[in-house]
Amino acid sequence: MTSRRQLFAAVDPDGSLRAYGSNLHEAVQFAATLAPQVVVEGADGSDGRMAGFGEFAALAPEKMPQVALNNSGLKPIDFDAVMRMSLEEAHSKLVPFFPTTKTRKSGEVVPVATYKTAKSMADNLLGQNYKTAKETPEDPSDVMGLSLLPYDMAKKTSGRSLPLRGLGLCAGSSAACRQACLVYSGHNMIDIYNMVVKTARTEALLLEPVAFARMLVEGVKKHMKPARGSGGYEPLVRLNVFSDVPWELVLPGIFEEFSSSQFYDYTKVPGRNPPSNYDLTFSYSGVNQTYVEYELNRGRRIAVVFLLPGTLQTRREASLPNTFMGYPVVDGDVSDVRPRDPAPGVVGLRWKLPLGQTKEKRQDTKNAFVVPCEEVDGVLVATQSARQEPIVDADEKESA
Repeated sequence: MTSRRQLFAAVDPDGSLRAYGSNLHEAVQFAATLAPQVVVEGADGSDGRMAGFGEFAALAPEKMPQVALNNSGLKPIDFDAVMRMSLEEAHSKLVPFFPTTKTRKSGEVVPVATYKTAKSMADNLLGQNYKTAKETPEDPSDVMGLSLLPYDMAKKTSGRSLPLRGLGLCAGSSAACRQACLVYSGHNMIDIYNMVVKTARTEALLLEPVAFARMLVEGVKKHMKPARGSGGYEPLVRLNVFSDVPWELVLPGIFEEFSSSQFYDYTKVPGRNPPSNYDLTFSYSGVNQTYVEYELNRGRRIAVVFLLPGTLQTRREASLPNTFMGYPVVDGDVSDVRPRDPAPGVVGLRWKLPLGQTKEKRQDTKNAFVVPCEEVDGVLVATQSARQEPIVDADEKESA
């Protein structure tokens, strides 16, 4: 029998775990003795409880994929129609969504040629960020991902009328997950252009789905072209870097078109049944235990964020538990390539100190943090990655 209790951990500005207990307000009071400012990650401060799991906690897991599809505003895309469309026609339909200028930090407005042609748009639809760039040295990979805006952010940031409903592109997210989303982190928040591009992609998908799918197919084709047999890196694609779209329902034809290629994603939508070349890892949120157990019992892999003792520096090297909920734990911070991990099993991730600033600004950071967590069989588990976990976003690298 797995033992659980909800806790709140106090972490000092250096990333050291200093104390934890069951009362949010006591944790905040203690954290206030560590730094002038206290940041509470993903908790509902009104009553001291952790934010709940989405709006769908009572649904049977088998129903969740269809809920996710309905909630996204997307419908299944006719793949034959996708492939009948020329790349040039797709480009003409999509180019109005994408930016033609970029404002530098100096305030200078410069032209952006990234999306001017069909070829350049296809080349830049997928990108590589910090998470997808992590590699296993002995088995190198080349991972590219599609970065869209999660849940209903596109509706909030777009000037267009978008067909998003409810939680949009992240139907399985909890309130804590939405608050902590990595789309808020690092350069995503420092450089507004990154958000402009993600908004453009999301608008294009929702309003011109066939054209977007045609461009996506071309982008995947370009990425998958290098042959592994020639000694190159293994190419893989993540279709959801920040979002949680059930692509096996939206665009099943892409997995048939690239039947010998590997796709993968993390998801909080239980009950999904992807094709064999689309690997899914279910994410533990601290409030979706029923779904976690369901996924493990049907032979799937889960990802868990562990809050380990020690300072920021020592925690990077700290050992993860050997097992969790009776399953072996692999180190997910070594590589992002989840299809190589055993299933059923657990991918262990270390909680990172929330720093969304440049290196220079980090020196002035004086925040302490209160982190909602669970003690599961004596191990502290964070309910999400830190909202401002540093991440290098491919969108910032687009040349002007």
